[in-house]
Amino acid sequence: MAAEQAFDLVLLDLGLPGKNGWETFINLTRETPSLAVIIITARSNQRAIAANLAADALFEKPLDFPTLLRTVGKLLFKPASKLS
Repeated sequence: MAAEQAFDLVLLDLGLPGKNGWETFINLTRETPSLAVIIITARSNQRAIAANLAADALFEKPLDFPTLLRTVGKLLFKPASKLS
């Protein structure tokens, strides 16, 4: 889908059926480096991987929806460079 249309932001759950979530993240950001991606996972110990791959944000389940919504807002209205 991402190859066929532009997205402003992707909420990516690492638990994809039949796919590796991190490989999907790498493919998405390789094709569109400016794409904002928020990783969502029930897996523990994923923060170091997210930081190493420069994910915009990582949320562990159960989700804190107010914080998620604030993060979405920041990413949608950020300057062209990635947030630090």
